Amino acid sequence: MHADSSDFLLFGPLTASCAGRPVRCGGKTERAVLATLLLHPGRPVDVDTMAQWVWPLSRRPADPCHAIQTHIMRLRRHLGRDAVATDGHGYHTTNRRDQVDVHRFEFAVHQAENQHRRGQTDEAIESYTYALQVAGSGTPLPDLTRTPAGRGRQAELAEARLNAQEQLAILQFIQGRPNVGELERLALMEPFREMRWIVLIHALCGAARHVEALRFCHYAAVQLKTVGLTPSRGLQEIEQLVLNRDEGLGSPTAIRELTTASGPGLGPN
Repeated sequence: MHADSSDFLLFGPLTASCAGRPVRCGGKTERAVLATLLLHPGRPVDVDTMAQWVWPLSRRPADPCHAIQTHIMRLRRHLGRDAVATDGHGYHTTNRRDQVDVHRFEFAVHQAENQHRRGQTDEAIESYTYALQVAGSGTPLPDLTRTPAGRGRQAELAEARLNAQEQLAILQFIQGRPNVGELERLALMEPFREMRWIVLIHALCGAARHVEALRFCHYAAVQLKTVGLTPSRGLQEIEQLVLNRDEGLGSPTAIRELTTASGPGLGPN
Protein backbone atom coordinates (compact mmCIF):
# COMPACT_ATOMS: atom_id res chain seq x y z
CA MET A 1 0.00 0.00 0.00
CA HIS A 2 1.70 3.19 -1.19
CA ALA A 3 1.38 6.03 1.32
CA ASP A 4 0.90 8.72 -1.35
CA SER A 5 -2.17 6.98 -2.83
CA SER A 6 -3.81 5.77 0.38
CA ASP A 7 -7.00 7.09 1.92
CA PHE A 8 -8.60 6.35 5.30
CA LEU A 9 -12.19 6.88 6.41
CA LEU A 10 -13.05 7.13 10.12
CA PHE A 11 -16.62 8.36 9.73
CA GLY A 12 -18.34 4.98 9.76
CA PRO A 13 -16.44 1.70 10.15
CA LEU A 14 -12.75 2.25 9.43
CA THR A 15 -11.94 1.63 5.79
CA ALA A 16 -8.70 2.00 3.88
CA SER A 17 -8.07 2.20 0.18
CA CYS A 18 -5.09 2.46 -2.12
CA ALA A 19 -5.53 4.04 -5.55
CA GLY A 20 -9.27 3.64 -5.09
CA ARG A 21 -9.12 -0.05 -4.22
CA PRO A 22 -10.23 -1.25 -0.75
CA VAL A 23 -7.53 -2.61 1.55
CA ARG A 24 -8.22 -4.96 4.45
CA CYS A 25 -7.37 -3.52 7.88
CA GLY A 26 -7.62 -6.65 10.00
CA GLY A 27 -9.85 -7.43 12.95
CA LYS A 28 -11.51 -5.26 15.58
CA THR A 29 -8.39 -4.56 17.62
CA GLU A 30 -6.22 -3.88 14.56
CA ARG A 31 -8.80 -1.32 13.39
CA ALA A 32 -8.81 0.30 16.82
CA VAL A 33 -4.99 0.52 16.81
CA LEU A 34 -4.98 1.98 13.30
CA ALA A 35 -7.74 4.47 14.12
CA THR A 36 -5.78 5.65 17.15
CA LEU A 37 -2.65 6.21 15.08
CA LEU A 38 -4.58 8.02 12.34
CA LEU A 39 -6.08 10.39 14.92
CA HIS A 40 -2.59 11.45 16.02
CA PRO A 41 -0.87 12.43 12.77
CA GLY A 42 2.69 13.66 12.66
CA ARG A 43 3.78 12.35 16.03
CA PRO A 44 4.50 8.97 17.60
CA VAL A 45 1.90 7.42 19.89
CA ASP A 46 3.43 5.58 22.83
CA VAL A 47 2.15 2.23 24.06
CA ASP A 48 0.51 3.61 27.20
CA THR A 49 -1.48 6.15 25.22
CA MET A 50 -2.48 3.58 22.64
CA ALA A 51 -3.66 1.17 25.33
CA GLN A 52 -5.90 3.90 26.77
CA TRP A 53 -7.57 4.33 23.38
CA VAL A 54 -7.82 0.67 22.38
CA TRP A 55 -8.80 -1.29 25.51
CA PRO A 56 -11.07 -0.50 28.45
CA LEU A 57 -9.21 -0.79 31.73
CA SER A 58 -10.95 -4.04 32.63
CA ARG A 59 -9.89 -5.65 29.32
CA ARG A 60 -6.36 -4.31 29.06
CA PRO A 61 -3.80 -7.05 28.33
CA ALA A 62 -1.22 -7.93 30.97
CA ASP A 63 1.56 -6.91 28.57
CA PRO A 64 0.21 -4.03 26.42
CA CYS A 65 3.59 -3.51 24.76
CA HIS A 66 3.68 -7.05 23.36
CA ALA A 67 0.02 -6.88 22.38
CA ILE A 68 0.53 -3.61 20.48
CA GLN A 69 3.59 -5.03 18.72
CA THR A 70 1.52 -8.00 17.56
CA HIS A 71 -1.27 -5.81 16.19
CA ILE A 72 1.21 -3.47 14.49
CA MET A 73 2.81 -6.48 12.81
CA ARG A 74 -0.60 -7.58 11.52
CA LEU A 75 -1.40 -4.10 10.26
CA ARG A 76 1.87 -4.02 8.33
CA ARG A 77 0.93 -7.29 6.66
CA HIS A 78 -2.30 -5.70 5.43
CA LEU A 79 -1.12 -2.17 4.68
CA GLY A 80 2.55 -2.70 3.87
CA ARG A 81 5.68 -2.57 6.00
CA ASP A 82 6.12 1.18 5.52
CA ALA A 83 2.55 2.13 6.48
CA VAL A 84 3.35 2.16 10.20
CA ALA A 85 6.73 3.38 11.41
CA THR A 86 8.44 2.80 14.74
CA ASP A 87 9.65 5.99 16.42
CA GLY A 88 11.41 5.61 19.74
CA HIS A 89 8.93 3.97 22.08
CA GLY A 90 5.96 4.73 19.88
CA TYR A 91 4.43 4.26 16.43
CA HIS A 92 3.02 6.53 13.75
CA THR A 93 1.44 6.13 10.35
CA THR A 94 3.29 7.51 7.33
CA ASN A 95 0.30 8.91 5.45
CA ARG A 96 -0.39 12.63 5.11
CA ARG A 97 -2.97 14.30 7.36
CA ASP A 98 -5.22 15.11 4.38
CA GLN A 99 -5.50 11.41 3.57
CA VAL A 100 -7.77 10.91 6.60
CA ASP A 101 -11.39 12.06 6.36
CA VAL A 102 -11.55 13.29 9.96
CA HIS A 103 -8.68 15.72 9.40
CA ARG A 104 -10.11 16.91 6.07
CA PHE A 105 -13.43 17.55 7.83
CA GLU A 106 -11.90 19.45 10.74
CA PHE A 107 -9.68 21.55 8.46
CA ALA A 108 -12.67 22.52 6.30
CA VAL A 109 -14.74 23.47 9.37
CA HIS A 110 -11.87 25.58 10.74
CA GLN A 111 -11.50 27.24 7.36
CA ALA A 112 -15.26 27.94 7.20
CA GLU A 113 -15.26 29.51 10.67
CA ASN A 114 -12.41 31.83 9.71
CA GLN A 115 -14.13 32.78 6.46
CA HIS A 116 -17.34 33.50 8.37
CA ARG A 117 -15.48 35.79 10.77
CA ARG A 118 -13.97 37.67 7.83
CA GLY A 119 -17.41 38.12 6.27
CA GLN A 120 -16.67 35.74 3.38
CA THR A 121 -20.09 34.12 3.49
CA ASP A 122 -20.03 32.45 0.07
CA GLU A 123 -16.65 30.91 0.78
CA ALA A 124 -17.79 29.75 4.24
CA ILE A 125 -20.85 28.09 2.69
CA GLU A 126 -18.59 26.27 0.24
CA SER A 127 -16.26 25.09 3.02
CA TYR A 128 -19.08 23.88 5.27
CA THR A 129 -20.67 22.08 2.33
CA TYR A 130 -17.40 20.29 1.61
CA ALA A 131 -16.89 19.42 5.29
CA LEU A 132 -20.32 17.80 5.50
CA GLN A 133 -19.73 15.90 2.28
CA VAL A 134 -16.54 14.50 3.80
CA ALA A 135 -18.25 13.55 7.07
CA GLY A 136 -21.30 11.96 5.45
CA SER A 137 -23.80 10.41 7.83
CA GLY A 138 -21.73 7.61 9.34
CA THR A 139 -21.07 7.35 13.06
CA PRO A 140 -17.58 8.72 13.75
CA LEU A 141 -14.99 6.33 15.16
CA PRO A 142 -17.22 3.29 15.77
CA ASP A 143 -14.05 1.22 16.26
CA LEU A 144 -13.09 3.23 19.36
CA THR A 145 -16.27 3.13 21.41
CA ARG A 146 -14.88 0.80 24.11
CA THR A 147 -12.77 3.44 25.87
CA PRO A 148 -13.41 6.87 27.42
CA ALA A 149 -10.76 8.42 25.14
CA GLY A 150 -12.42 7.03 22.04
CA ARG A 151 -15.93 7.98 23.12
CA GLY A 152 -14.77 11.49 23.98
CA ARG A 153 -13.28 12.03 20.52
CA GLN A 154 -16.35 10.48 18.94
CA ALA A 155 -18.58 12.97 20.79
CA GLU A 156 -16.38 15.88 19.65
CA LEU A 157 -16.71 14.89 16.01
CA ALA A 158 -20.45 14.28 16.25
CA GLU A 159 -20.92 17.72 17.82
CA ALA A 160 -18.72 19.38 15.20
CA ARG A 161 -20.82 17.85 12.43
CA LEU A 162 -24.07 19.06 14.04
CA ASN A 163 -22.61 22.54 14.38
CA ALA A 164 -21.50 22.53 10.75
CA GLN A 165 -25.02 21.57 9.64
CA GLU A 166 -26.46 24.46 11.62
CA GLN A 167 -23.91 26.98 10.42
CA LEU A 168 -24.42 26.02 6.78
CA ALA A 169 -28.20 26.42 7.08
CA ILE A 170 -27.82 29.77 8.85
CA LEU A 171 -25.33 31.18 6.34
CA GLN A 172 -27.57 30.12 3.46
CA PHE A 173 -30.38 31.98 5.23
CA ILE A 174 -28.22 35.10 5.56
CA GLN A 175 -27.53 34.95 1.84
CA GLY A 176 -31.28 34.94 1.20
CA ARG A 177 -31.43 31.25 0.35
CA PRO A 178 -33.25 29.66 3.31
CA ASN A 179 -34.23 26.05 2.70
CA VAL A 180 -37.29 25.52 4.89
CA GLY A 181 -37.46 21.81 4.14
CA GLU A 182 -33.85 21.27 5.16
CA LEU A 183 -34.26 23.40 8.28
CA GLU A 184 -37.27 21.34 9.31
CA ARG A 185 -35.34 18.12 8.71
CA LEU A 186 -32.44 19.35 10.83
CA ALA A 187 -34.73 20.41 13.68
CA LEU A 188 -36.62 17.12 13.74
CA MET A 189 -33.37 15.18 13.57
CA GLU A 190 -32.04 16.88 16.75
CA PRO A 191 -35.13 18.15 18.59
CA PHE A 192 -33.26 19.25 21.73
CA ARG A 193 -31.02 21.73 19.89
CA GLU A 194 -33.11 24.87 20.27
CA MET A 195 -31.19 26.98 17.78
CA ARG A 196 -32.48 24.72 15.00
CA TRP A 197 -36.08 25.45 15.98
CA ILE A 198 -35.44 29.18 16.23
CA VAL A 199 -33.92 29.36 12.75
CA LEU A 200 -36.73 27.23 11.30
CA ILE A 201 -39.34 29.50 12.88
CA HIS A 202 -37.62 32.55 11.40
CA ALA A 203 -37.62 30.90 7.97
CA LEU A 204 -41.32 30.03 8.18
CA CYS A 205 -42.20 33.58 9.21
CA GLY A 206 -40.09 34.93 6.37
CA ALA A 207 -42.23 32.83 4.03
CA ALA A 208 -45.43 34.19 5.67
CA ARG A 209 -46.18 30.77 7.20
CA HIS A 210 -46.91 32.05 10.69
CA VAL A 211 -49.39 29.32 11.61
CA GLU A 212 -46.78 26.64 10.94
CA ALA A 213 -44.18 28.68 12.82
CA LEU A 214 -46.41 28.83 15.88
CA ARG A 215 -47.07 25.11 15.63
CA PHE A 216 -43.33 24.41 15.70
CA CYS A 217 -42.91 26.74 18.69
CA HIS A 218 -45.33 24.54 20.59
CA TYR A 219 -43.85 21.31 19.25
CA ALA A 220 -40.32 22.28 20.26
CA ALA A 221 -41.45 23.17 23.77
CA VAL A 222 -43.25 19.84 24.14
CA GLN A 223 -40.18 17.92 22.96
CA LEU A 224 -38.01 19.65 25.53
CA LYS A 225 -40.47 19.13 28.34
CA THR A 226 -40.64 15.38 27.65
CA VAL A 227 -37.04 15.10 28.86
CA GLY A 228 -37.44 17.53 31.74
CA LEU A 229 -36.00 20.60 29.99
CA THR A 230 -37.50 24.07 30.16
CA PRO A 231 -37.64 26.01 26.88
CA SER A 232 -35.01 28.73 26.88
CA ARG A 233 -35.75 32.42 27.02
CA GLY A 234 -34.91 32.64 23.32
CA LEU A 235 -37.51 30.06 22.36
CA GLN A 236 -40.12 31.66 24.58
CA GLU A 237 -39.40 35.10 23.15
CA ILE A 238 -39.66 33.99 19.54
CA GLU A 239 -43.05 32.41 20.25
CA GLN A 240 -44.28 35.78 21.51
CA LEU A 241 -42.84 37.48 18.42
CA VAL A 242 -44.70 35.04 16.19
CA LEU A 243 -47.94 35.72 18.04
CA ASN A 244 -47.37 39.46 17.54
CA ARG A 245 -46.46 38.99 13.84
CA ASP A 246 -43.24 40.91 14.48
CA GLU A 247 -41.93 42.38 11.23
CA GLY A 248 -38.33 41.50 12.06
CA LEU A 249 -38.97 37.77 12.03
CA GLY A 250 -37.53 35.92 9.07
CA SER A 251 -35.10 38.63 8.01
CA PRO A 252 -31.46 37.83 7.25
CA THR A 253 -30.57 40.62 9.69
CA ALA A 254 -32.28 38.78 12.55
CA ILE A 255 -30.40 35.58 11.70
CA ARG A 256 -27.12 37.49 11.44
CA GLU A 257 -27.70 38.85 14.93
CA LEU A 258 -28.21 35.31 16.22
CA THR A 259 -24.87 34.19 14.81
CA THR A 260 -23.13 37.30 16.14
CA ALA A 261 -24.47 36.63 19.62
CA SER A 262 -23.63 32.93 19.61
CA GLY A 263 -20.56 32.83 17.37
CA PRO A 264 -19.54 30.13 14.88
CA GLY A 265 -20.36 26.58 15.77
CA LEU A 266 -23.81 27.11 17.25
CA GLY A 267 -24.83 24.32 19.55
CA PRO A 268 -27.78 23.52 21.77
CA ASN A 269 -29.06 26.35 23.94
